[in-house]
Amino acid sequence: MKLSGKFEFLGAIENQSTKEGSRSYYVISLLQDLDLTKVYVDNDTYQKVKDIPKMTQIDVDLDINVTKDRTYISLIDLI
Repeated sequence: MKLSGKFEFLGAIENQSTKEGSRSYYVISLLQDLDLTKVYVDNDTYQKVKDIPKMTQIDVDLDINVTKDRTYISLIDLI
């Protein structure tokens, strides 16, 4: 299911995985009204968005996939 909307950009972080040694993973945080959404992204996307000022309003397209055990949210596009 595709979701398009306006979100407030809260920031992007790089973390080190404890399970896989020194492998990095990247997370961006988005806010819409009172709903906080964390989306895991690749390094290229992280490099593009890491310097966006916090609380900047951005247009985002997300792909939401609900399974029996989890909900996966993937970033399609960020404007």
